[in-house]
Amino acid sequence: MIEGKTYYRLTSLIVTVFMVVTFGSCIYDYEGDCSVEIPSTWHKADVKAGYNTEWEVPITPRMNWEKHWPESIGVSYSALRPAIPSGLRMVCYNGHDPVPHLINMAPQGGEIDVPGGVLDVLFYNNDTEYIVFENINHFSEVTATTRLRMRASYKGNTALGTEYGAEPTVSAPDMLFTTSMTGYRPAADSTTIEAYLEPVVFSYAVHFKFERGLEHVVLARGTLTGMAAGVNLHTRTTLHDRATILYDCTPHDGGITAIVHSFGVPDYRVNDEHPDMTGRYGITLEMLLDNGKTITRDFDVSSQVAVQPAGGVIMVGNISITEEESKPPTGGGAFDVDVADWGDNEDIYIDF
Repeated sequence: MIEGKTYYRLTSLIVTVFMVVTFGSCIYDYEGDCSVEIPSTWHKADVKAGYNTEWEVPITPRMNWEKHWPESIGVSYSALRPAIPSGLRMVCYNGHDPVPHLINMAPQGGEIDVPGGVLDVLFYNNDTEYIVFENINHFSEVTATTRLRMRASYKGNTALGTEYGAEPTVSAPDMLFTTSMTGYRPAADSTTIEAYLEPVVFSYAVHFKFERGLEHVVLARGTLTGMAAGVNLHTRTTLHDRATILYDCTPHDGGITAIVHSFGVPDYRVNDEHPDMTGRYGITLEMLLDNGKTITRDFDVSSQVAVQPAGGVIMVGNISITEEESKPPTGGGAFDVDVADWGDNEDIYIDF
């Protein structure tokens, strides 16, 4: 009787193990139904990743900022180079599965398992906070946009016209790198995958120079209007849709400066020497003064941004705060400004 029970238990254990191995082998964040056409063969691969850390792409005939860097900006050219990300994601697409396989790894890569078949592969860093990925199930259509950000005090840029006031306002995107490959056959091709990721987010160093009144500025923030709302990760071409980027500024002795991350101008592929020169781009500078007043200045910077489609330097000068604007509050006394708070005009982030 005891031998019969032992045999029955052993048989049940073997059957259970067989079912787990056969039907339960989902690995590496596979998001599909494990019972539907999981590739039966996985292959070892060794990913070796590198990164291009340029923060701007020079386009003729613009200024060579690396050689002619304005010291008034307050930071060095090399200080704007982005850091290597803290994590890397590999997305594998094949003809077997309705959704891709997501494989996370260290930023420099490493040894991994990849599904069999003929693969299209997309790489990007997975440590972003504000980036929103869309169409992730379709290799050639994956786009990166960014979260909506609302600012009640922003009513549009008067220097550009009312049509630009309707643009959605968004957060500046995190630093994002990407690369892709097509037709990879793990069973036949090299087991070493060399992935060199290029930036699709760039930096604009925005600097405001003052003629008078800078000493009255306690807080400052700005907008950059007319920029691309996102980018296609496979082609690295920016989207046609436009958005206004909201950002914070830093007042200092040399003026007011902001480092603004952006996908660049719309409808542009990096290294294309002929960007669209007809776009309109604007900057709004909002300042909270030591008397409690909030004032704004609008600027048309189209001529500067048009020749800097993927990062660069935007200079705005001759700004003055009038005596009327900086006049102390009626009745005397100082205005107590909390330098970390815009009060009721704080920005609102829209979560997805």
